[in-house]
Amino acid sequence: MSTELHVQRIRVYFDAASGEIVHVHQLVTETDEPLTEQRMDEEMAALEEVLRRRHPTALDYLVVDEAAIAEAVAPDVNLRVDVEARVLLRS
Repeated sequence: MSTELHVQRIRVYFDAASGEIVHVHQLVTETDEPLTEQRMDEEMAALEEVLRRRHPTALDYLVVDEAAIAEAVAPDVNLRVDVEARVLLRS
């Protein structure tokens, strides 16, 4: 039996100075019932703590949609974050 997963939130974590993307995290559930903002923040907090320990530089994140992630994994596409504008850019 296959379980359908529903993307609740996607965060792109990046170096706050350079815009280099260090991790993309998708919060998924087995139900399409939306999680509350508080619950999503709680779920993301554990991962965020691990990322901050692994990366000595200051990290920030963007919330992005599935289309942005589909573009990011397309062949020959490299993305970074424009730190000032807070948007994904092709690099």
